[in-house]
Amino acid sequence: MDPMQIISLISFLLPKVISLIGHVEQWFSDTPKSGETKKAIVMGAAETITAGFAGMTTGGAKETWEKLKPLVDDFVEKAVEIAFKK
Repeated sequence: MDPMQIISLISFLLPKVISLIGHVEQWFSDTPKSGETKKAIVMGAAETITAGFAGMTTGGAKETWEKLKPLVDDFVEKAVEIAFKK
């Protein structure tokens, strides 16, 4: 993927991740110690979205996800920290 496609993907992906974090938090609201499970669900969904997006453009879904995964991981951590700070 070229840089503009990656920027487009990120701008598409991040609002979806934010929305999904809220839904997953609601789904697991009564489940203590479920942080790792919730994060795995959000990261799995982000990977699936990335694969679909990369497949629609030039392919290379695995390579694209490998580039974006650390960024998405950090984003999820920070978003949850900010949204659910106690």
